[in-house]
This record gives sequence, C-alpha cells and structure tokens, in this order.
Amino acid sequence: MNEKRFISEVTRRLTRIYEQIKAGQPAETTNLHRVEGFMNAGVFMGVLTNQQLNELIEKVHQDVLGISVSERRRQNQCHWHHETTDYSSYETPTYERGYRRQYKNSGVTLCPEK
Repeated sequence: MNEKRFISEVTRRLTRIYEQIKAGQPAETTNLHRVEGFMNAGVFMGVLTNQQLNELIEKVHQDVLGISVSERRRQNQCHWHHETTDYSSYETPTYERGYRRQYKNSGVTLCPEK
C-alpha cells in the first residue's frame, strides 16, 4: 500500500468519525477501534510514523470540527457527563413506574403490570 492511498483512507475514516461527533452522536466504538488498528498497522508496515499520524489526526480534526484536539479536550473537561444525562425517570421508585415484583422458583424478576 502506498503512502498516498493510506493517508486517503485514514482521512476518510477519521472524517466519518468526527462528522458523527459534530452531529452530536457518539462515535461508534467499533469504528474507533478499527481506525486505531488501521493506523497502528500503517506504522508497523512503515507507511507512516506516529508523528505523521498525529499531524494527520490534528489536521482532520481541525478541518471537520474547527478546533484543535487539545482545545477540544480542554472544553470537554468543563462538561460533566451527568449534566447531559436525564436521570429524572429514575427518581420515582420502580413500583410507581409500572413494574411489580413476580416471584418464581428461579428468583425475583420484574415484569410490567397487566
């Protein structure tokens, strides 16, 4: 595999991941692991160095999201995950949420009320 083709493929894969993030969706872990493995394979085969890959990641990140990786990390440190998650449905006990306990020989299970 030549260097230009490899760079093109890494750019395509990273762009897809960053566009998901930009759209407010979490990046799929499967795709993240595949890109990481693909980049590690490129380093192993001597197509690119880690430094060149880091520069490519920075460039694609800047192009798609409009900010540097380090700047985005600083921004994300300010946001707590629990602030974006709505836990209000868990504030009421389960028996008030329409579930009742049903005892069987295998143990306790929850089933919806009928």
